[in-house]
Amino acid sequence: MIPEKGEWTVIFNKDAGQWGSFSYDAAKDALRVMAKPEASGSNTELLTYSIDNVTDDSATVVLSWDKVRVPFTVQVKDVVGATIGHLREFVAAADPSDPGAPLAAGSYAKANKRMSEANVWFEMALKRSEAKVAQKATMKDLAQQATILMNLGRNADALKAAERGVTVGKAAGENTSNLEKQIEAMKKGS
Repeated sequence: MIPEKGEWTVIFNKDAGQWGSFSYDAAKDALRVMAKPEASGSNTELLTYSIDNVTDDSATVVLSWDKVRVPFTVQVKDVVGATIGHLREFVAAADPSDPGAPLAAGSYAKANKRMSEANVWFEMALKRSEAKVAQKATMKDLAQQATILMNLGRNADALKAAERGVTVGKAAGENTSNLEKQIEAMKKGS
């Protein structure tokens, strides 16, 4: 931030590794905005940043120091679209044999009614899960496979995977009670 009379300049720089202004390079600025400082009712001894008024797509960031506070609003116009983009990168960088990353991405997309993206990720997760279970079936992996299948609307297949998970879990001496509760919920349609 650059303090000036009336308004301060808030600078967002692409170089997250710099410390202070010693190596500041204005050419790496991503964004500059103006913010009006306000008198604070209290004294803040240490430089403090707080995030207030958080909504689904915005928040107010407040710098507080001494008897001054400088609020500015940060807003993301398309939070879901931006997150879907980040999830594509996340899945691409993840272990290609682990179904967890595409399952998580698909769950986010489904929760935000982006079903075409969700189904692509769920199908990817299912292929990875099937390969993993083919190598060695574990209760955990079969429970995850059941979740993937449920998300794809393949409830009968999900129930079979979960029941197989209980069988495998019991054979390994694992506690299967949570998976058994999930099976009961599946049978009830919840």
